[in-house]
Amino acid sequence: MGAQARDLALAHRPRRAASCRRRPRHRRPHFSGLQRYEHPKTLSAGPVEEFSPGAPKLFNEENVWVVRLTQNEFVALYDRGLESKCPLQWRREFEFMGRTGWFEDTCNGYAYDLTGRCFSDACRGALLDGFDVTLSGGSVEVDLRALQSPAPADPLATPLTPPVQ
Repeated sequence: MGAQARDLALAHRPRRAASCRRRPRHRRPHFSGLQRYEHPKTLSAGPVEEFSPGAPKLFNEENVWVVRLTQNEFVALYDRGLESKCPLQWRREFEFMGRTGWFEDTCNGYAYDLTGRCFSDACRGALLDGFDVTLSGGSVEVDLRALQSPAPADPLATPLTPPVQ
């Protein structure tokens, strides 16, 4: 193709619509004055009296289940299954191993007791990740700064489920 033919072809080429024209690349906006959202370092879960033994309470925004085990013993469990990383569901009426009241993984159906220990065959005895809990001035406080490494799996553990009502 000669120079004249090429110039003629370019001159008669249809132009892109204004909305389809290439735009110059822009850099990402700089957020010097804005701060990203971060979870608070401590979750104030509420007064001790608001928690009944064997009745877990979900704090959805923080992905934490707070469970009162005994009069002065609490656990805070991360709301994700061990293998699936799917949310857990508290099922008070769910019966498993002759007991009712279990956490259930919403993806694979694994069952966990009130302490976060798995009792399904595939993960038998393993514990969910959790957070440190303290009682301060009659309130339940959960330290969200770091997940606690669970204890080693105990396949011979006895499940802890809610008391029979």
